[in-house]
Amino acid sequence: MSAMRAGGPPRSSLADKRDAESVRGHQVRPQAIGAGQGWLIRANDLPELQSLCVTDGCRQQTQYMIQHDDTRIMVLSSDAGDTNIELAQYRFSSLAAVERMLARYPRGTRFVLQRYGNAAGDLAAAVSELQTFAAAHGLTIEERQAVR
Repeated sequence: MSAMRAGGPPRSSLADKRDAESVRGHQVRPQAIGAGQGWLIRANDLPELQSLCVTDGCRQQTQYMIQHDDTRIMVLSSDAGDTNIELAQYRFSSLAAVERMLARYPRGTRFVLQRYGNAAGDLAAAVSELQTFAAAHGLTIEERQAVR
């Protein structure tokens, strides 16, 4: 059993574990909300999310998300079985998932796409598919030099 709490009964190690899980949960929730793929959270919404944090770890995670440009696309790899693309604070393992998120952005949004230096796979096909999808939805994707 744990030490006595002031004004209450002794706590078991199970209660201590539950409290530890609760603290961990506060660290996970902002990441789940800020990078959840079922909705779009833009950069200007993230400070409000950060204000809900109760731990330094949570504040650091949301600060990292805030620093990402919410119109930056980074293609890390694109093979038949291995696609890894970042769009702002979101990470995707398929082109279809990226396209679903792109569809949530307002018409007229301009994106900057970069390929990661030694990214694997048929990146040209992936980039072309994303640009075609974007154009059909009133979005623009401009490709920039690869990041090394």
